[in-house]
Amino acid sequence: MSRQVRALALSDGAERWSFAAGAFVFAPPAVLDDVAYVATYERIYALAIEDGHVLWQAPTLGQVAFVSAPACTRDLVVVAAGTRLVAFDRATGAERWRIDAPVQFWNLAVDQDQVYVGNSDGTFRAYSRPPLLITSDGSAHA
Repeated sequence: MSRQVRALALSDGAERWSFAAGAFVFAPPAVLDDVAYVATYERIYALAIEDGHVLWQAPTLGQVAFVSAPACTRDLVVVAAGTRLVAFDRATGAERWRIDAPVQFWNLAVDQDQVYVGNSDGTFRAYSRPPLLITSDGSAHA
């Protein structure tokens, strides 16, 4: 567990760049289309693979908790942070939907239509559509 994210060269293992996340990174990033998505309990970051600069960042949970590795669809990056499951627009970082639960979310998997997630109460859930849509003005709709 570390607060640092490092990109290493495949050829010799030399460090290409590093990024200070500010909070602990519990899981590996998701990488898609030359972007690394790194999640902490405070924020999720979209980092350019080439040089590590921040493309966007957004809040996740805001309190110390386990955070899953992000999972990506074509348009979304989804992360489980403590008792919150949240999806962000991959291009902008805008929050698209969230689920707040009374129990801890664990790791997750996604496909284009569903999010699959295990919980600390021993259940496994599949969500087939966003339960709470966040519009561009920040309002939430079921």
